[in-house]
Amino acid sequence: MTSVIIQDLGDESVASVLREDEDLERAEFDGNIERQFRPYLDRLVQENEKKDRELTEEELDQLEYEMKLLEYEEALQKRRSAFRGTGLLAWLVFPVQFAVGFWLTRQAELGNADPEQPLYPILLVALSAILFFFLVKWMRWLQIIMFSLVTFISFMFLDFSEIETDPSYQMSSMLLAIAMLSLPVAALFYLGIRYVRKGRDAKNLPPMPGPYQPLTENDKPGFESGDRLST
Repeated sequence: MTSVIIQDLGDESVASVLREDEDLERAEFDGNIERQFRPYLDRLVQENEKKDRELTEEELDQLEYEMKLLEYEEALQKRRSAFRGTGLLAWLVFPVQFAVGFWLTRQAELGNADPEQPLYPILLVALSAILFFFLVKWMRWLQIIMFSLVTFISFMFLDFSEIETDPSYQMSSMLLAIAMLSLPVAALFYLGIRYVRKGRDAKNLPPMPGPYQPLTENDKPGFESGDRLST
């Protein structure tokens, strides 16, 4: 039995049309097609009515709760990403750090800064790390590697001199060396700042939905608080 109306049984497409019918049902003819087809048709009508009916208040409430759970899981999934958690403000630390590094390199070239003195490069990288971890939207371990790697790559473009005695070459080499050694120091800064901003990060967590509570009789539409059940 099928719900598809077929005008011409001799048409070549009949077989494919019947195969695609989701309501196709095997039946054995007993001599009365009306007696067999009527229950089949009534069942199809009832199934369609169930699909088309409006959801009850309880079903809508449960659906809304499931949507909140889904949004909560998606929000937690996003917070697992170190790149999403960095944020624009934290990324801006690197161009500022590069600009200061470039300035130090030029100052060494002009003779205003000692290229063999590591104090200024250390301060630059340390302050940049502290600022970076304070500005990220949420903290992830991968950001330690991100900071050290981006710092090292950016310092590679400070100076292109190949003369080892050139003050700008010496200062850029010093900055590169500090950047290479910054990973363990950045990890220490990360741990300290993570502890300091623990309360702020906890407040920024998405609120977790409470356990699902089915609607009570008082919550259902049409029920007034003053109503009483009587027998």
